[in-house]
Amino acid sequence: MARSMWRGAISFGMVAIPIRMYLATEAHSAVSFRQLCPHCQLPIKQQRHCPTDDHVVAFNEVLKGYEVGKNQFVIIEEEDLDKLPLKTTKTIDIVEFVERNEVPLGLYVKSAYYLEPEDVGVKPFFLLKRALEDTNKVAVAKIALRDREHLSLIQVEGNTLL
Repeated sequence: MARSMWRGAISFGMVAIPIRMYLATEAHSAVSFRQLCPHCQLPIKQQRHCPTDDHVVAFNEVLKGYEVGKNQFVIIEEEDLDKLPLKTTKTIDIVEFVERNEVPLGLYVKSAYYLEPEDVGVKPFFLLKRALEDTNKVAVAKIALRDREHLSLIQVEGNTLL
């Protein structure tokens, strides 16, 4: 069985439905290529290079910075990023329900995920699924993945939610 990539809860109002999320699509094709040296025919290495001091910078020494002016940066530490408040860290927060036909066909979708209820969330999960089916609606929601908040859409897909 596939391993879930995220665990949390679908949340709206006073309702929280514990779920697991699985990737529904593959982002990359099965074929991948490496960049090779034309002489040795072995993989090349890319180096981070400082153009000012003309030296190679090790990966673990690279800093993150936010540009505030020409060649002026505020250095951002990992601890700073960890402190940023993301309300949707462990929830898919439903913002509103809209008619299914209000969402344009071909709307840009970066990734698709199947949602599956945790054991204690089976009944409310399928109640939500049934309500979406019966009313012909979809849920507009927010979720935090990889330290960023994303707008998402929850819809009925076969026997589950997508």
